[in-house]
Amino acid sequence: MNRRAQQQTQNRALLAGVCSLIIAMGIGRFAYTPLLPAMQRAIGFGNEMAGLIASANYLGYLIGAIATTVIPAHMDRRRLLRICLVASVISTGAIAWSDASMTWLALRFAGGIASAGVFVIAGTLVTQALQATGHEARMGVHFAGVGTGIALSGLLLAQAGEHLGWRGGWMALALLSVLLLPLCWTVPKTPAAKAQASPAVMAATGAMSASAPSPRAVLAFPMSLLILAYFCEGLG
Repeated sequence: MNRRAQQQTQNRALLAGVCSLIIAMGIGRFAYTPLLPAMQRAIGFGNEMAGLIASANYLGYLIGAIATTVIPAHMDRRRLLRICLVASVISTGAIAWSDASMTWLALRFAGGIASAGVFVIAGTLVTQALQATGHEARMGVHFAGVGTGIALSGLLLAQAGEHLGWRGGWMALALLSVLLLPLCWTVPKTPAAKAQASPAVMAATGAMSASAPSPRAVLAFPMSLLILAYFCEGLG
């Protein structure tokens, strides 16, 4: 692969990765926070229900993250990524069309599963593409998609939230996600990377491969501390 082709592969992978995380994480997972006060004022539900809705999303994310570890090796991960992205967009926009708390619980649960699928699968695909070109260190650009999505959704709602209302806010964010979807399709198809991903990338994405380190290596003392710290963050 010549240098120009490598650069194109990197750019396509990073563009798809960033846009995927904007849709599934920055919007699909975290936009609930700035929209919650308007939803509570309009519908009149309390903090208990707000916490349950948030917990449904976290439970879905947990289940989705675990499910991605058992994806058969022969399955097309690009197709799975696209399915999860579409599911994330639908679960985001559909909230605007219901006042029922049980429907919101179901949608946020489904959105959590979809966001976990996108986070893990997109991270794996982008890692493979960057490894194939020898530029794995650029993974930081990919993960910037989470913060970019949070900032974009927050700015959009800060500027237009009062005019849109909570329903309009969800629909506007779903529309933004739809506009970004075609850019997520640019992730290149690459063979599984021969080199093992760095521990930081594997911890962040949950990427697994046939050459994954042994359980003893993964659960070495520093990694055990990292797992414990991340667990405590989730518990908090």
